[in-house]
Amino acid sequence: MLYSYVDSKSLVDDSLFEHPTKLVITNKNIIRSIAHEILKTTYRIGEPGTQAIFMSWTDIFICKNGKVIDGFGILGGNNLVTGRYGTFFSSERLLDKIFRILPQTRPITMRAFCASNLYQLGRSLQFYDDSHNRKYPDPNNWCDILLAESVKYFYDGAAAISVKDFVCQAAGPGKCHYAINPYCTPQSPNDVVLLFETHAGWNQHGGPELMAFDHHEPNGCNVLLNRGKIKFITPDHVADLKWKPREE
Repeated sequence: MLYSYVDSKSLVDDSLFEHPTKLVITNKNIIRSIAHEILKTTYRIGEPGTQAIFMSWTDIFICKNGKVIDGFGILGGNNLVTGRYGTFFSSERLLDKIFRILPQTRPITMRAFCASNLYQLGRSLQFYDDSHNRKYPDPNNWCDILLAESVKYFYDGAAAISVKDFVCQAAGPGKCHYAINPYCTPQSPNDVVLLFETHAGWNQHGGPELMAFDHHEPNGCNVLLNRGKIKFITPDHVADLKWKPREE
């Protein structure tokens, strides 16, 4: 049995995902096909000390008689990570191979990658807040400001965010698929909406009228609350969201 847990290790704390997604595969032929595709891929060994804590991750566990006997991770769609041997980098898209064999994994994986983007953007907003007297960027220019500020935050030579973090892979073409809530401040309660999915644009800001529900299956919208928690909201639960600090 192969057990796949699609999440984002860049979130560090699994509780930031309200509903982690899981898929259990028991068909031996499918499992063999996945193993074959992974084994025939060409890899290069990662250098010691390589860190990839800000990339989307898919965990795959191999189980027998209900117990986990081994496992590995697919990092950023391309790279194989094992606890025993370290990180192996590939020029081929391992996840694309799995998608061809198991197309039902694509929607949940895209949803998790989108949530990872929101977390990265939210983290950059917190960095900005820490260095700008407890303020978030001007909503009219928030995308431009975050990109400009990102060069100040380095991790092993990589900027905290890049243009890729503004793009939801499930949403199609576009420069940015996220909007900021102009009413949210660093002092707002933790349950106030900070960022959310919208249709393609740049520096977008507003409220529920901008939410996009057609990027994912089932229909829904990833939302980042103030200070980091991510929710997947379906259209019938929009009224449960808090947009202004003093809303009851």
